[in-house]
Amino acid sequence: ATHWRAVGPNVWGTRRLFAGDETNLPAARNMVRNTMARQAMQGKLWVNDPDCLILREEAPIHEARAFASVVALSGGSLVLSDDVDHLPWERLDIFKRLVPPLPASTHSTNLLVEGLPDIAVVTLPPSACGQISYLIGVFNWTDGDDSRLVHFDFADLSQAHAQVAEGSRLWNVFDVWEESASLHEDRWSGSVMPRGCRLLAARRRTREHPQYIGSDIHVSCGLEVCHFSEVKREAQLGGERSLDFAIDAGRSLEAPCVWLHLPGSCSELPPKL
Repeated sequence: ATHWRAVGPNVWGTRRLFAGDETNLPAARNMVRNTMARQAMQGKLWVNDPDCLILREEAPIHEARAFASVVALSGGSLVLSDDVDHLPWERLDIFKRLVPPLPASTHSTNLLVEGLPDIAVVTLPPSACGQISYLIGVFNWTDGDDSRLVHFDFADLSQAHAQVAEGSRLWNVFDVWEESASLHEDRWSGSVMPRGCRLLAARRRTREHPQYIGSDIHVSCGLEVCHFSEVKREAQLGGERSLDFAIDAGRSLEAPCVWLHLPGSCSELPPKL
């Protein structure tokens, strides 16, 4: 349902009664609560069914992205109830980025907070990029703007120590919906719109090797990569390094954008395409 609270039948005097339902009746709030509470059951007891995804213009774009993020983080079934022929391109693009569903579901959700959970984390297996990454949903289910703080202490310790040994405690963080990249040390903070979401793809920064940071292709910001290889030339040949990567999105792409971390490049020495 596109409405936040349950509406119930159109009978005078019953709207307030049904609006108090927080579990069963069709409502975006109930979908969020039930889906996030059942994340740990994905792939163990059943395939999560987070309810159909509604992207029509009745819901503000930031709310549609928040609901889509909940569906994506569930790792479960993906069903769109809208007519794709009548969806604006920016809303159809939300759906395209969710396909295919993630191979894992949320493993870390703060279910003990008052109200609806506002942070959910999925650990994504190494793709062709060769590095574990984390997809973090940071939500604000209140009616006012709010700030959020996320500590990157959910990372697998063995992987974390292995990558810190390369000399960096920094994280490359890509905001999926805002399409912006930033650098953080062990935590992220930012504001979140009412009933909105910041969907963050985070991976530890490496000092010596190039990294795939994000894209406007898939919410995972990495699983769409099918080949990622660095080639170093010998010193007598100039010592230059090159990066060769390929993307398989399973669909045609008109003008995809990707964000890369290329050590050694700068404005004075920009990378060559």
